[in-house]
Amino acid sequence: MKQSAIIKPAVYASSALFLGASGLFAGTPAPVVAPMPAPAPECGNPGWTLTAAALYLKSHVGLGSEFDFDEGIDGDFDWGFRGSLGYERPDGLFGRVVGFWYEGDAALEDEGYEWATITPEVYAIDFLVGDTFCPTPNTSLEVSAGIRYGHLGVDEITFDGWESDYEYDFDGWGPTFQLRARRTLTDRVALYADLQQSFLFGEREFSWGDNDDYEVDTLAAVSEIRGGIEFLWGMAAIQNAYLRLGGEGQYWWVDSFDLGLVGVNAEVGFTF
Repeated sequence: MKQSAIIKPAVYASSALFLGASGLFAGTPAPVVAPMPAPAPECGNPGWTLTAAALYLKSHVGLGSEFDFDEGIDGDFDWGFRGSLGYERPDGLFGRVVGFWYEGDAALEDEGYEWATITPEVYAIDFLVGDTFCPTPNTSLEVSAGIRYGHLGVDEITFDGWESDYEYDFDGWGPTFQLRARRTLTDRVALYADLQQSFLFGEREFSWGDNDDYEVDTLAAVSEIRGGIEFLWGMAAIQNAYLRLGGEGQYWWVDSFDLGLVGVNAEVGFTF
Protein backbone atom coordinates (compact mmCIF):
# COMPACT_ATOMS: atom_id res chain seq x y z
CA MET A 1 0.00 0.00 0.00
CA LYS A 2 2.73 2.39 0.91
CA GLN A 3 4.79 1.27 -2.15
CA SER A 4 1.88 2.10 -4.53
CA ALA A 5 1.47 5.47 -2.92
CA ILE A 6 5.12 6.22 -3.62
CA ILE A 7 5.23 4.85 -7.24
CA LYS A 8 2.10 6.67 -8.52
CA PRO A 9 3.34 10.21 -7.71
CA ALA A 10 6.70 9.37 -9.33
CA VAL A 11 4.97 8.23 -12.52
CA TYR A 12 2.84 11.41 -12.61
CA ALA A 13 5.93 13.59 -12.11
CA SER A 14 7.87 11.81 -14.93
CA SER A 15 4.92 12.23 -17.31
CA ALA A 16 4.66 15.90 -16.51
CA LEU A 17 8.39 16.43 -17.17
CA PHE A 18 8.20 14.53 -20.47
CA LEU A 19 5.20 16.54 -21.67
CA GLY A 20 6.88 19.79 -20.66
CA ALA A 21 10.06 18.90 -22.51
CA SER A 22 8.07 17.96 -25.60
CA GLY A 23 6.41 21.35 -25.58
CA LEU A 24 9.71 23.14 -25.08
CA PHE A 25 11.46 21.48 -28.08
CA ALA A 26 8.41 21.34 -30.33
CA GLY A 27 9.23 22.81 -33.78
CA THR A 28 13.03 22.56 -33.34
CA PRO A 29 14.57 21.11 -36.58
CA ALA A 30 16.65 17.98 -36.44
CA PRO A 31 20.42 18.43 -36.75
CA VAL A 32 21.65 18.55 -40.38
CA VAL A 33 24.87 16.83 -41.52
CA ALA A 34 26.75 18.92 -44.09
CA PRO A 35 27.36 17.11 -47.42
CA MET A 36 30.85 16.20 -48.53
CA PRO A 37 32.42 18.96 -50.67
CA ALA A 38 32.36 18.30 -54.43
CA PRO A 39 35.70 17.65 -56.11
CA ALA A 40 37.30 20.70 -57.74
CA PRO A 41 36.75 20.92 -61.51
CA GLU A 42 39.62 20.04 -63.81
CA CYS A 43 41.79 22.93 -64.99
CA GLY A 44 43.43 22.53 -68.38
CA ASN A 45 43.35 19.47 -70.62
CA PRO A 46 44.46 16.34 -68.71
CA GLY A 47 45.93 13.55 -70.81
CA TRP A 48 48.41 13.19 -73.64
CA THR A 49 48.62 16.18 -75.98
CA LEU A 50 49.87 16.29 -79.56
CA THR A 51 50.16 19.43 -81.72
CA ALA A 52 51.41 20.28 -85.20
CA ALA A 53 51.71 23.78 -86.71
CA ALA A 54 52.52 25.10 -90.17
CA LEU A 55 54.26 28.51 -90.14
CA TYR A 56 54.49 30.97 -93.02
CA LEU A 57 57.12 33.51 -91.99
CA LYS A 58 59.04 36.37 -93.56
CA SER A 59 62.67 36.82 -92.49
CA HIS A 60 64.87 39.85 -91.95
CA VAL A 61 68.59 39.15 -91.56
CA GLY A 62 71.24 41.42 -90.03
CA LEU A 63 74.79 40.22 -90.76
CA GLY A 64 76.51 42.67 -88.43
CA SER A 65 80.22 43.34 -88.21
CA GLU A 66 81.35 40.46 -90.42
CA PHE A 67 80.09 42.27 -93.53
CA ASP A 68 79.63 45.88 -92.37
CA PHE A 69 76.22 46.13 -94.02
CA ASP A 70 74.44 49.35 -93.19
CA GLU A 71 71.06 47.67 -93.47
CA GLY A 72 69.61 44.21 -93.04
CA ILE A 73 68.47 41.88 -95.78
CA ASP A 74 64.75 41.30 -96.23
CA GLY A 75 63.66 37.79 -97.00
CA ASP A 76 60.68 36.17 -98.67
CA PHE A 77 57.88 34.29 -96.97
CA ASP A 78 58.90 30.68 -96.40
CA TRP A 79 57.43 27.68 -94.59
CA GLY A 80 58.39 26.46 -91.14
CA PHE A 81 57.12 23.81 -88.74
CA ARG A 82 56.49 23.39 -85.03
CA GLY A 83 55.25 20.30 -83.18
CA SER A 84 54.90 19.15 -79.58
CA LEU A 85 54.17 16.09 -77.47
CA GLY A 86 53.25 16.32 -73.79
CA TYR A 87 51.32 14.93 -70.86
CA GLU A 88 49.18 16.88 -68.37
CA ARG A 89 47.92 15.58 -65.02
CA PRO A 90 44.37 16.31 -63.73
CA ASP A 91 45.83 18.77 -61.21
CA GLY A 92 47.36 20.88 -64.02
CA LEU A 93 51.04 19.85 -63.82
CA PHE A 94 52.49 19.01 -67.24
CA GLY A 95 55.62 18.15 -69.17
CA ARG A 96 56.09 18.96 -72.85
CA VAL A 97 58.67 18.61 -75.63
CA VAL A 98 58.46 21.18 -78.45
CA GLY A 99 60.37 21.23 -81.74
CA PHE A 100 60.70 24.13 -84.24
CA TRP A 101 62.35 24.48 -87.67
CA TYR A 102 62.52 27.22 -90.31
CA GLU A 103 64.65 27.87 -93.39
CA GLY A 104 64.27 30.91 -95.63
CA ASP A 105 65.79 32.96 -98.41
CA ALA A 106 66.78 36.63 -98.17
CA ALA A 107 68.18 38.98 -100.80
CA LEU A 108 69.80 42.40 -100.90
CA GLU A 109 68.55 44.24 -103.99
CA ASP A 110 69.75 47.31 -105.86
CA GLU A 111 67.24 48.68 -108.39
CA GLY A 112 65.65 45.26 -108.75
CA TYR A 113 68.96 43.37 -109.06
CA GLU A 114 69.75 40.79 -106.37
CA TRP A 115 73.46 41.22 -105.81
CA ALA A 116 73.54 39.31 -102.50
CA THR A 117 71.43 36.38 -101.28
CA ILE A 118 71.54 34.47 -98.03
CA THR A 119 69.85 31.31 -96.73
CA PRO A 120 69.29 31.40 -92.94
CA GLU A 121 68.21 28.32 -91.00
CA VAL A 122 67.03 28.05 -87.39
CA TYR A 123 65.77 25.17 -85.31
CA ALA A 124 65.18 24.54 -81.63
CA ILE A 125 63.91 21.92 -79.20
CA ASP A 126 62.40 22.75 -75.79
CA PHE A 127 61.99 20.53 -72.73
CA LEU A 128 59.34 22.21 -70.54
CA VAL A 129 57.75 21.55 -67.14
CA GLY A 130 54.89 23.74 -65.92
CA ASP A 131 51.55 24.19 -64.22
CA THR A 132 48.08 25.32 -65.32
CA PHE A 133 45.97 27.83 -63.38
CA CYS A 134 42.34 28.88 -63.90
CA PRO A 135 41.72 32.24 -62.18
CA THR A 136 38.17 32.31 -63.65
CA PRO A 137 35.94 29.64 -65.25
CA ASN A 138 36.67 31.15 -68.69
CA THR A 139 40.40 31.88 -68.30
CA SER A 140 43.44 29.61 -68.07
CA LEU A 141 47.15 30.38 -67.65
CA GLU A 142 50.10 28.08 -68.28
CA VAL A 143 53.43 28.94 -66.65
CA SER A 144 56.41 26.78 -67.61
CA ALA A 145 60.20 26.74 -67.65
CA GLY A 146 62.80 24.41 -69.02
CA ILE A 147 65.85 23.92 -71.23
CA ARG A 148 66.21 24.84 -74.92
CA TYR A 149 68.71 23.72 -77.51
CA GLY A 150 68.90 26.22 -80.38
CA HIS A 151 70.73 26.53 -83.70
CA LEU A 152 71.11 29.51 -86.05
CA GLY A 153 73.13 29.15 -89.21
CA VAL A 154 73.68 30.24 -92.78
CA ASP A 155 73.95 27.42 -95.30
CA GLU A 156 74.62 29.48 -98.42
CA ILE A 157 75.47 33.05 -99.44
CA THR A 158 76.11 34.50 -102.90
CA PHE A 159 77.50 37.82 -104.12
CA ASP A 160 76.66 39.01 -107.63
CA GLY A 161 75.80 35.46 -108.64
CA TRP A 162 78.99 33.99 -107.18
CA GLU A 163 78.55 31.44 -104.40
CA SER A 164 80.99 32.04 -101.57
CA ASP A 165 82.36 29.58 -99.05
CA TYR A 166 80.98 31.65 -96.18
CA GLU A 167 79.77 29.67 -93.13
CA TYR A 168 78.11 30.86 -89.95
CA ASP A 169 76.76 28.62 -87.21
CA PHE A 170 75.66 29.02 -83.62
CA ASP A 171 74.68 26.16 -81.31
CA GLY A 172 73.78 26.58 -77.66
CA TRP A 173 71.81 25.46 -74.63
CA GLY A 174 70.07 27.54 -72.00
CA PRO A 175 66.97 28.29 -69.94
CA THR A 176 63.63 29.11 -71.51
CA PHE A 177 60.47 30.56 -69.92
CA GLN A 178 56.95 30.49 -71.33
CA LEU A 179 53.60 32.06 -70.43
CA ARG A 180 50.44 30.99 -72.28
CA ALA A 181 46.99 32.54 -71.76
CA ARG A 182 43.61 31.43 -73.05
CA ARG A 183 40.19 33.13 -72.81
CA THR A 184 37.03 31.20 -73.72
CA LEU A 185 34.41 33.17 -75.64
CA THR A 186 31.88 30.37 -76.26
CA ASP A 187 31.93 26.59 -75.87
CA ARG A 188 33.57 26.41 -79.34
CA VAL A 189 35.65 29.59 -79.66
CA ALA A 190 38.53 31.02 -77.60
CA LEU A 191 41.35 33.56 -77.83
CA TYR A 192 44.98 32.67 -77.04
CA ALA A 193 48.32 34.45 -76.56
CA ASP A 194 51.82 32.99 -75.93
CA LEU A 195 55.05 34.65 -74.79
CA GLN A 196 58.44 32.93 -74.57
CA GLN A 197 61.97 34.08 -73.75
CA SER A 198 65.13 31.98 -74.07
CA PHE A 199 68.81 32.58 -73.28
CA LEU A 200 71.33 30.28 -74.97
CA PHE A 201 74.97 29.82 -74.04
CA GLY A 202 77.03 28.36 -76.84
CA GLU A 203 79.66 28.74 -79.52
CA ARG A 204 79.58 30.86 -82.66
CA GLU A 205 81.62 29.57 -85.61
CA PHE A 206 82.48 31.83 -88.51
CA SER A 207 84.55 31.07 -91.58
CA TRP A 208 85.08 32.68 -94.98
CA GLY A 209 87.58 30.82 -97.07
CA ASP A 210 91.06 30.35 -95.67
CA ASN A 211 91.35 33.90 -94.33
CA ASP A 212 88.74 33.89 -91.53
CA ASP A 213 88.05 30.87 -89.41
CA TYR A 214 87.35 31.28 -85.71
CA GLU A 215 85.13 30.13 -82.85
CA VAL A 216 83.80 32.38 -80.10
CA ASP A 217 81.86 31.58 -76.92
CA THR A 218 78.83 33.83 -76.86
CA LEU A 219 75.29 34.37 -75.57
CA ALA A 220 72.14 34.32 -77.71
CA ALA A 221 68.66 35.58 -76.87
CA VAL A 222 65.40 34.46 -78.48
CA SER A 223 62.09 36.32 -77.99
CA GLU A 224 58.77 34.94 -79.28
CA ILE A 225 55.17 36.15 -79.30
CA ARG A 226 52.07 34.66 -80.93
CA GLY A 227 48.33 34.93 -80.59
CA GLY A 228 45.04 34.48 -82.37
CA ILE A 229 41.74 32.61 -82.32
CA GLU A 230 41.02 28.99 -81.41
CA PHE A 231 38.19 26.75 -82.66
CA LEU A 232 37.28 23.68 -80.56
CA TRP A 233 35.71 20.35 -81.34
CA GLY A 234 35.82 16.71 -80.16
CA MET A 235 35.29 13.27 -81.64
CA ALA A 236 35.33 9.72 -80.21
CA ALA A 237 38.45 9.16 -78.06
CA ILE A 238 39.90 12.53 -79.12
CA GLN A 239 38.85 15.30 -76.75
CA ASN A 240 39.55 19.02 -76.69
CA ALA A 241 40.73 19.02 -80.30
CA TYR A 242 41.34 22.49 -81.69
CA LEU A 243 42.41 24.55 -84.70
CA ARG A 244 44.38 27.73 -84.05
CA LEU A 245 44.82 30.54 -86.57
CA GLY A 246 47.00 33.51 -85.65
CA GLY A 247 50.09 35.65 -86.07
CA GLU A 248 53.64 35.08 -84.85
CA GLY A 249 56.86 37.00 -84.37
CA GLN A 250 60.37 35.84 -83.37
CA TYR A 251 63.65 37.64 -82.83
CA TRP A 252 66.96 35.72 -82.66
CA TRP A 253 69.98 37.74 -81.55
CA VAL A 254 73.42 36.13 -81.58
CA ASP A 255 76.28 38.53 -80.90
CA SER A 256 76.52 40.59 -84.13
CA PHE A 257 74.07 38.42 -86.11
CA ASP A 258 70.32 38.79 -85.77
CA LEU A 259 67.27 37.24 -87.44
CA GLY A 260 63.70 38.47 -87.28
CA LEU A 261 60.72 36.35 -88.31
CA VAL A 262 57.12 37.52 -88.67
CA GLY A 263 54.06 35.92 -90.25
CA VAL A 264 51.09 33.64 -89.66
CA ASN A 265 50.54 30.14 -88.32
CA ALA A 266 47.93 27.39 -88.36
CA GLU A 267 48.03 24.77 -85.60
CA VAL A 268 45.99 21.67 -84.80
CA GLY A 269 46.05 19.99 -81.39
CA PHE A 270 44.54 16.88 -79.80
CA THR A 271 44.17 15.49 -76.30
CA PHE A 272 43.96 11.70 -75.84
